[in-house]
Amino acid sequence: MKNREPAVKIERFAELEKKVATILEKYVLLKEDKEKIEARLAHKNKENEDIKKNLQKVLEERNVIKRKLDGLIEKINSFESKS
Repeated sequence: MKNREPAVKIERFAELEKKVATILEKYVLLKEDKEKIEARLAHKNKENEDIKKNLQKVLEERNVIKRKLDGLIEKINSFESKS
């Protein structure tokens, strides 16, 4: 039986090597996936910031137009009341 023990230990070691190799492969793939996801997230965050800036511009433009329209309506109302 002592002759078989080293063979069993070597087989177990080979199994362990395979498991470690599989774990390392999965780790590399997960790390790559994580990096891709982080890059996509950074891109989406930049897009989000750009959209916020554009929205702020649009809201400012809307307020300018609203003030101008209010002024025009006031002029029209004042003209109509004089007539």
